[in-house]
Amino acid sequence: MELRHRAAVAEKSRPVLERRSEPRTTSTEEIAIHVPGWAGQPNPMPARVVSLSGHGMCLHTDHPVQCGVQIEIRTKRGVIVGEVCRCKHESKGYSLGVRLPRVHA
Repeated sequence: MELRHRAAVAEKSRPVLERRSEPRTTSTEEIAIHVPGWAGQPNPMPARVVSLSGHGMCLHTDHPVQCGVQIEIRTKRGVIVGEVCRCKHESKGYSLGVRLPRVHA
């Protein structure tokens, strides 16, 4: 798999090498996340899509979700199942990295 390299500007104006295997698009779509078997409230919880690619997405939530947990992402177009691979606390809420299944044609 070929990796595309591009320079991104970091907070301190230093170039950072960023490697992505596919392009990302930004979004502000409001969605809901359901965590099967989770006793936390709310479930489903509101979330917002920050960015997405063919095999992953970044979501913003008010509550943390443990890495390795399978979640259902409920959008206006349907339900997507993914795995949380990153959960980072931010100044307002949490940033979740979600790995989506690869679809084979």
